[in-house]
Amino acid sequence: MTSRRFPAPLRLELRPSRGFCAGMLVMHCLVLLSLALSALSTELLALSALILGFSAIYHIYSHVRQTGPYPLRALIYRQGYWFVEDAAGEHSAELLSSWVRPLAVGMELRARSRQHLLVLADSCDSDDFRRLRQILRFARTVPGVENGIDGLG
Repeated sequence: MTSRRFPAPLRLELRPSRGFCAGMLVMHCLVLLSLALSALSTELLALSALILGFSAIYHIYSHVRQTGPYPLRALIYRQGYWFVEDAAGEHSAELLSSWVRPLAVGMELRARSRQHLLVLADSCDSDDFRRLRQILRFARTVPGVENGIDGLG
């Protein structure tokens, strides 16, 4: 049984987002295009293209493999507390702030260190994404609840 204070537990299995990978590739291409239109010498342009190519490969590979700057595999909400899961296991986290949009949720968490998490609609199950949005909205609309963690009572 769940209460209004603590909704049913949520385990959000995060998977690579196609939209994020496409956006990352488009951004790298736009930077390369802007450099190509500038007055850089051919050597600097070739070096910039090489660096941008490696950067795009690194970020997309890291996102797909969930390593490097994208280590999270799951986001868990139980009994009013947040947890994050990465390759090293599950760690408790404090939700510092969040924002909710129809296709994305942004969260600032402090687990081992402060990290920003962007959860896109295509990076998890649609029903779990809807529930995450509702949990975060609930945290902002009920007086006395601070970031969906505690404060009621």
